[in-house]
Amino acid sequence: MNYGRKLNLSTGRRGMILDLVIEAGNLAEAERFKTMLDRHITHNGEAPRQTAVDGGYASRDNLADAKAKGVKDAAFHKKRGLNVEDMVMSRWVYRMLRNFRAGIEANISCL
Repeated sequence: MNYGRKLNLSTGRRGMILDLVIEAGNLAEAERFKTMLDRHITHNGEAPRQTAVDGGYASRDNLADAKAKGVKDAAFHKKRGLNVEDMVMSRWVYRMLRNFRAGIEANISCL
């Protein structure tokens, strides 16, 4: 028997939920990043300029994919061997995006 659900969501800059995918089980988050980014591009016609992402999604492949698709700053909460300078244009931007993502945790808790 498979318990639990995996919530994958994207929000806008004001915190409004723009996309939500609920999947059965406890799938690896790193494998879901590209799907969620592609869904954002499909729904909005372009990649976001910046993205703040939970640490579970962090990987070199996901960072490279985001940059290749036009994301200028991709801040993963846990660095997992990634350099801040590779993710974003400055440490200040990294802190701002990391803090924004931490604020989204309240929305997730409500869900």
